[in-house]
Amino acid sequence: DADIATLEAGIKLNTLPRWNARLPPLSGYARYYAGSTMNNERIIFGELVTPLGSGYKSGIHIVGNRRAFPTIYDGGCAVINLVYSLKQQRIISIGCNGFA
Repeated sequence: DADIATLEAGIKLNTLPRWNARLPPLSGYARYYAGSTMNNERIIFGELVTPLGSGYKSGIHIVGNRRAFPTIYDGGCAVINLVYSLKQQRIISIGCNGFA
């Protein structure tokens, strides 16, 4: 819980390229997180999805792995993917999906 709170404190949605101010704040997203390792470093993968028209419920959802994330290939900043380094205590990658 503390790691997710620290991760979310570092998310600045309005600084993302193609950000649209009509999208909800972070608390309005369905936020899926899964722990993993990358290059022998503990990380958290995240996928944030606006629940508008998607059927996903806003809030935090801890899942076993990324296969449990919603499968969405477009959507712009209505779908955001991120990678958080537990060792560095910072987001090392964050970006919006593309558009179909």
